[in-house]
Amino acid sequence: MTPTHDRLHRRSRILHSEKEGAVDETTTAAQLQIVEDNVIIAFDLQSILTRLGYDVVGMVPSGEQALQKVREMAPDVVLMDINLEGELDGIETAALIQAQFDIPVIFLTGYSEDVLPQESELSGPHAYLSKPVHERELGDTIEGMLNRSGSLEK
Repeated sequence: MTPTHDRLHRRSRILHSEKEGAVDETTTAAQLQIVEDNVIIAFDLQSILTRLGYDVVGMVPSGEQALQKVREMAPDVVLMDINLEGELDGIETAALIQAQFDIPVIFLTGYSEDVLPQESELSGPHAYLSKPVHERELGDTIEGMLNRSGSLEK
């Protein structure tokens, strides 16, 4: 089964279980990937996401590694820093992820001079958060992305 099919199958199982009133807690946590080149920020995000009940399926510092991890894990949402290690920046990486995998992206920006993508550059759901990220705002944004994209909920 491909990662994309696995993600859809996981959603289908959860929707089926919810209809019957028996939700399997091991399959309800949305899976998120963190793409952040600052290790301290990446681990802080992982800690916040875990407290919020999400499953972090990958933390990578570059766009190239992000694409590989998305192929392997098919996360429900990707948290994306704009300035990354490697050849691809966060905007280019997000555009590729959305074009190839149709996964929503939440951009994390730490600098006012970050160039944010125009609406036409991205094909799928996306949002922006400023660093430092606040737990409640992050949770609300993730839930909004999951609801907008039709992904499974936390």
